[in-house]
Amino acid sequence: MKTKGKKFISVLLVLLNLSVLFAGTLFTASAADDVCKMNGVGYATLEEAIAAADDEKLTTIDFLADTICTEEVSVTGKNIIINTNKKSLTFDKYLSFDDSVFKINGNIQTAGISITGRESDIKIYGNVVTSGTLSCSKGNILIKGNIESTSTIGLYVNGWGTIFVDGNVIINPTEPSDSGGIAVRLEGGGYVTVNGEISAGALYLGGPGGSGKAEKSSKFGYTEYNAGGYLWVRDTSIPTFLVVIWEWFKNLFDSIFKLFQEPAPSFPWD
Repeated sequence: MKTKGKKFISVLLVLLNLSVLFAGTLFTASAADDVCKMNGVGYATLEEAIAAADDEKLTTIDFLADTICTEEVSVTGKNIIINTNKKSLTFDKYLSFDDSVFKINGNIQTAGISITGRESDIKIYGNVVTSGTLSCSKGNILIKGNIESTSTIGLYVNGWGTIFVDGNVIINPTEPSDSGGIAVRLEGGGYVTVNGEISAGALYLGGPGGSGKAEKSSKFGYTEYNAGGYLWVRDTSIPTFLVVIWEWFKNLFDSIFKLFQEPAPSFPWD
């Protein structure tokens, strides 16, 4: 009986030690001054969490509180998913990317977004309110929501960048002299798709005042502009379900066509 009693006490002490350790871990991860956590560790700023993320390894950052990033946030060589968890996320200065894969689940406010240097893939699943411009010269920017900008230029693509907006583009410059603004500016190539309406703002396509509107669009359900690059704006006169069906069949036929294509020859130096 005494032996069994000693074993019971030993097990109880081990469980107590583990519970204290676990409670300490929880406290560290959700300290009062932490705004986000990553891999169970809390961070006082988003910048600290991004810096601590392993390069190229997929990392998830979860927000614990409303956050304002007062310094420019520059992301290089990272693969990160951010869950705002319905907390407000504001970038007072530009949010820039270089050679990164970055996804934000939630709405954000920012002074602008740009892909600089090497190609990046940026996805924002929410609305974007910005005082600046979404700029892309390499890589892709996907916005699953509306964009509202108070800058002189809303979307800017130069080179071979791609911007896809699954929503509306709203331009409302704060400066009186900038009345109207430029909703989309394309120069030297690039692709922009707006799966909604451009509620205000002119188009700068290959030069000021250049419309470049095509007589026939290469993309069903969209109005095409092909000066300085390619811009497709959703044609609301065509029902959405027809566009969805068309895209489904197009993707199906493309997949079938690829099956019958001869593979590219391989060489020893490949």
